[in-house]
Amino acid sequence: MKPFLERINEDYEAMMIEHVVFRPEPGYSGRIDYLGQHKKTGQIVLMEWKTTTRLSMSAGESQHSRLQAAAYVDLIEQGYKSIDLKIDRVWVVIVH
Repeated sequence: MKPFLERINEDYEAMMIEHVVFRPEPGYSGRIDYLGQHKKTGQIVLMEWKTTTRLSMSAGESQHSRLQAAAYVDLIEQGYKSIDLKIDRVWVVIVH
């Protein structure tokens, strides 16, 4: 995990790390694991970390992770706390 994080820090400028978010309507909250901007291209990436001891995720876990990341993208792109960003990439990162 450490080499991966070092690579992320080389290429991206962190905007949010472990940031708690809440949206009253439709009523959900969560924690954005990582939101960053690529230092060269300016692209915005949202990363959702999933820790597991297994080699793969079940279909249900995978679907939940994608829905969770999509909810965070929607929240940010709808102007969460006056943040006006378009998310260019979403990564669900499985950490063993």
